[in-house]
Amino acid sequence: MAGEQKIKDERSQNSDKYLSDFMNKVVVCETLSGKTITGILTGYDKYELILVETKDIKSRKLMKTIIYKHGLFSIREMD
Repeated sequence: MAGEQKIKDERSQNSDKYLSDFMNKVVVCETLSGKTITGILTGYDKYELILVETKDIKSRKLMKTIIYKHGLFSIREMD
């Protein structure tokens, strides 16, 4: 059991380090349901990512989108 918990903790730390590389950058997220969301990664926590969608950047009212990590298929920086 202790070994299993250690593996989970290491995965979580690696995930957080990986996500910190994308902070305040334009990213493309693909969800398991097939939806593609493009936005600026403004924050994340243990369970979710917070994006400001790029289509709303010029408007005065920014739309924040929450993506749950367990539903995320991939994340990559936009070229």
